[in-house]
Amino acid sequence: MLFSPQSYQILTVSVVFISVCLTGYYLLRPQIGQQDYHHIYRVAVSGKKALFVESALKTQIDGAFDIGGLIELCRGKTWTPGLIFKCEAPRGGVAVVRNIFLDCLRYAIEAGATGFIVPEIVARGTTPKTLHSDINVPFEHFFDLGYFRHALNSSCPQINLISHANDLWDKPSTANPVMLSPEDLGNFLAEPGDWANNFHEHLEKSHRQPISANLPALVSLQKPILQIPLSYDHPVVVANFGKFLRFRGDVRRLAATVLYAMDKKFGLGIDADEQGIHLGRYYGAHLRTAADARAAGWTPYSEQSNNYLQHASHLSLPLIYLTSDNAEDMREFTNTARNMSMAVTTKEALLSGKGFEKELEEMKSMSWDQRELIDYEVLLRSSAFGGTHESSFSWNIAMRRHVVVGHGSWTPIGGEGSSVGRRESMTEGRRSLVRDGEVGTDVPEADEQPESASFNTHQSFKDKCGSLPSTIPSSVNSKLPNPFTFLNGTKVSTKESWECRREEIKSLIQRYELGTKPPKPETLTATYADGKINIVCGEAGKSVTFSATITLPSTGKAPYPAIIALTGAFVPIPSGVAVITYNNEDIASSSLDRRGKFFSLYGSSHSAGALMAWAWAASRIIDALTLFPTSTIGIDASKIGVTGCTRHGKGALIAGAFDDRIVLTIPQEAGGHGGPGCWRTTTTGNTIEPPITVEDGLLTPGFSDRENSIYKLPYDHHMLEGLIAGPGRGLLVIENSRVAYLEPESTYACSVAGRRIFEALGMNKSFGFSQAIHPDGVLCQMPDSQNPEVAAFIRKYLLGEETGSTGVWKSDGLFSFDRWKSVVDWSVPVLL
Repeated sequence: MLFSPQSYQILTVSVVFISVCLTGYYLLRPQIGQQDYHHIYRVAVSGKKALFVESALKTQIDGAFDIGGLIELCRGKTWTPGLIFKCEAPRGGVAVVRNIFLDCLRYAIEAGATGFIVPEIVARGTTPKTLHSDINVPFEHFFDLGYFRHALNSSCPQINLISHANDLWDKPSTANPVMLSPEDLGNFLAEPGDWANNFHEHLEKSHRQPISANLPALVSLQKPILQIPLSYDHPVVVANFGKFLRFRGDVRRLAATVLYAMDKKFGLGIDADEQGIHLGRYYGAHLRTAADARAAGWTPYSEQSNNYLQHASHLSLPLIYLTSDNAEDMREFTNTARNMSMAVTTKEALLSGKGFEKELEEMKSMSWDQRELIDYEVLLRSSAFGGTHESSFSWNIAMRRHVVVGHGSWTPIGGEGSSVGRRESMTEGRRSLVRDGEVGTDVPEADEQPESASFNTHQSFKDKCGSLPSTIPSSVNSKLPNPFTFLNGTKVSTKESWECRREEIKSLIQRYELGTKPPKPETLTATYADGKINIVCGEAGKSVTFSATITLPSTGKAPYPAIIALTGAFVPIPSGVAVITYNNEDIASSSLDRRGKFFSLYGSSHSAGALMAWAWAASRIIDALTLFPTSTIGIDASKIGVTGCTRHGKGALIAGAFDDRIVLTIPQEAGGHGGPGCWRTTTTGNTIEPPITVEDGLLTPGFSDRENSIYKLPYDHHMLEGLIAGPGRGLLVIENSRVAYLEPESTYACSVAGRRIFEALGMNKSFGFSQAIHPDGVLCQMPDSQNPEVAAFIRKYLLGEETGSTGVWKSDGLFSFDRWKSVVDWSVPVLL
């Protein structure tokens, strides 16, 4: 975490305190006007923006700068006192300049130079039409010099950073520098290990005087670019070498503000201090179609725009952050995207919103190239990125994002020996799309790299256990995946490590199937009267109101435990337990139109399906209950259960799995896919249950595209059931064995596998399963034979009574797990 809980609380309280003081001042002084109220509001809002920006400034998508490998690299070199390297000032955009600076530094390390002059840049004009000039500007035109100095000193202290070539005025031996092009000494790509020896032989011939600290030699390197083979250095060195250069502070602050504005406007759920690439938020597109690109025969607008739009559409990303050097093409791209039900935004549009006037003026004062740095930072954080292969700007972004794929290390793109310089091996034919370290002619199939939705980065998984990989290996597995093995192959051996695996499973299910469950909204207020609680949720300037009806029991003593029932309760509720009902279809429609108050608040492009939206609403009801003293409503918010029948039972299962405050979960007749039934144990073949396919609004958009690739999911629903396993929490699955599309055998087999997670934690009796033929096969009318288990679970987990057995496991469907033993090839560990 960026801040400790104590530091974050102090900072938040300070912002609130300042806002309250200012409010008091303006309220108590005479002649208060409308402008004063506006100022009070701006002060309060700016505090939230400031927290977001400060967090974002201290977080990189690929993690902190790991200098360990760089230290070892420098320790292994032979250093020559008095050898100084100078980079010729490059001309071009930030990507070209960045590549040249990094390559120049790497050559200096390889040569053993003990001095390195801070490079300069040949400035370009303020617009694409006035790019060329002959004015040198300092390193700080793009980069943070203080950071570079500290990074170099920390990782390679053998090199002394020299501020300017003029600082060598008293060293006449440097007056005539050795002019060197790296390729003059042989092919570094083919034989990198020979370059240092070749260099020193060349230096002896070109600079005949002995070199020492008192008689230094200056080598001027002539713009090396794309010439360092990635396979030459350790993968950790490759992954971290680019972090020597960080953009100047004002640029990064503006980029963070653009992210904040985009999050606020579109409700993306961005956590400013998160690392990694987070899916389901926005697509980043670099449209490179200016006059110089057209003159050079680069990929035309028609092909670039089609690739990006199709890629974004395929990934169900209805928001595109666009950067381009051609205003006319930007307008056409935006119109085409609109016709495809996608929104397009830019840094200019986002900073033109209310509250960002200062930042907009600051950005306008920058050169065109400096503004491009803002786009670079925002594109880095996109859920998916597309650019043209001819552009070094696109390559820079894609390769930096590729480090995230490698979990902080470098994984080869083009095979053994691949290098930044070997572009010709990657650009044959008309291949316009560069994305996340790859080049491709086509948009990938959904089952190759599933990215239909983001996962909940607000869960504690990120804080306790690290980040979920942005790319999950896709392989066919017809067996139920092992819940006790992490994605990286590590085994779960303790209850503590299970908590991390549990959070990993949560993230996977959200990424592939359910979409993100947003955290508690920015504002949440509630009122209570006449048995109804009205809840107002506010986020990013929007608000929605929904209500829940609370029916208190006629017997017992307040505060009462309560069961939240989606649409209504169809299981018998014992006396002494309250029932809370809400219209979950009003929260989110289960049809494809994505209507409902959830989408009014977070936008129709949000990744969540209806099931997750319903679960979100259940959590907000619990939040609202905690706002009142128990004497006001008479509900004990620490004793909450959830239930629902059929699709609403699926919603209840999701609600219980994703909110640990729910102590009892009773999904009723929710079998089949999307509920307690596993995808892999379906008895109707490798397809998705028709109601799920037709009414795709239950799941994240595009999930039905996985209809023929469910065996590639890195989880299944036995793991979903296992998420509920925990101290003081219970799960009772009530099923109907007569209705075929409820997949009774699949649900039985899946639940047997899910119960093994409870067994590993020593909680066998916390999971009950009861399957019976319901009268005439009618849904939501359970027979009396299932009443005892319902009563036992409610009395234990809500009333605190041990009056019956919760270890029930029965089915009148005559199902046996023997048929499914082959799909479970893992054993149950004893977790201590």
